[in-house]
Amino acid sequence: MVESPLISVIIPFVNHESHIENAYSWMKKQSLLDWELLFIDNGATDNSRSIADSISGVDQRVHVVDQSTKGIAPARNKGLEEARGKYVSFLDVDDHFHPEKLEKLSRIMERYPEVGMAFGKTERIYLGTDKVVIQDWGVARKGVNAPPDLAIDWATNFYRLPQTGATLVRTDVARAVGGFPEDMTLGNDDVGWHIEIALRYPIYFHPEVVVHYYRHQKSEGARLNQAVLVEQRYLDAHLRYTHPRGLRWKKEMKDPALLARSEKGITGNVISLIRKGREIPPLPPSLHPYYRRVIRFHQDRPFRWANLYFKVTRRFRALFQPDRFPLR
Repeated sequence: MVESPLISVIIPFVNHESHIENAYSWMKKQSLLDWELLFIDNGATDNSRSIADSISGVDQRVHVVDQSTKGIAPARNKGLEEARGKYVSFLDVDDHFHPEKLEKLSRIMERYPEVGMAFGKTERIYLGTDKVVIQDWGVARKGVNAPPDLAIDWATNFYRLPQTGATLVRTDVARAVGGFPEDMTLGNDDVGWHIEIALRYPIYFHPEVVVHYYRHQKSEGARLNQAVLVEQRYLDAHLRYTHPRGLRWKKEMKDPALLARSEKGITGNVISLIRKGREIPPLPPSLHPYYRRVIRFHQDRPFRWANLYFKVTRRFRALFQPDRFPLR
C-alpha cells in the first residue's frame, strides 16, 4: 500500500462478487492517481473476498480490511479508521465515480482549506429502464456554502442530501464528527453524517456530475424501499437524529431553524403514515404543541379537512415566525 496517499476511497462489500472487479476497474480510470482503495469485507460468504485479495496482490494501492458483519456504518467507520489519505471518499461497490471526480474535488479542497467537504451532482441511473435523473441539490450554491444553511435544508429534505459517493471530505473532519452514526436504523446513517458536517464546516458545491449511482433490484436503496416505507425511514431519521440535534442546536446557538425543520419533517411523515393506516411510533415529548395538535387533527378528522387546517394554519404562523414554522 502506498505511503500517505492524497485520497482514501472506502468501498464496503458483503456478497458482491459480480461488482468487485468492476469497482476496481472504474477506480483505475481516475485521472488522479494518488489514491488508495480500501475494500472493507463486511462478512462476505461468496467469492468477493478472494477477488478483492487478488486485486490487492497486484496493486499496492489496494488493501482489504476485515470488518465482520456489522452493517454499512461500522464498515465505513472501519475504513475511516484505516485511511491514510488527507481526504476520504466513500463509494458503494455497485456505483462508480466520474473519471475526474477525485482530481476536481481534491483541487477544490486544496484551494479552499477551510472547507470540510466538497460535493458534486449525482446521476441516478435506473437499470432496466431509460430513466436517468440528476439529483436535486436544493439551496446549495456553486462555491462555498457557509454553515448551517445546507444542514438546515437537508434536515427537512433528505432527498437533497449528497449521495455519499458524490462527496470528498477532509479526513480530520470525518473523524472529528465521529464518523457515521452507528445507532441509526434503516440505512439512515448518511443523514447524521452529512448534516453534522454541514452544521460545523463550510461546504463547497461543485455543479457537475461526479458519481453515477445505480438503482436496481439488489441495490441497497431498492432493498430498503421494499422493506419499509420511505416515510418510515425518514421519520426514523428525524426522531433519532435531526430532532435531538435540533434541540441541542437551539440551546447552543440560540437558533430554532434546525429544530423547526426536524419538527416539520416529523409531522409531514407522520401525516403520510396516518393516511396509509400505518402505526405511529412514540413522538418526542418536546414536539411543539402546534404540531401535536395537527397530528391529532389528522387522527380524529377526515384527512382532507385536517390537511387543509394544517396548510392554512402553518402559513398563518409562518407570517409571524418563519424560522419556527418553515414553509419550504
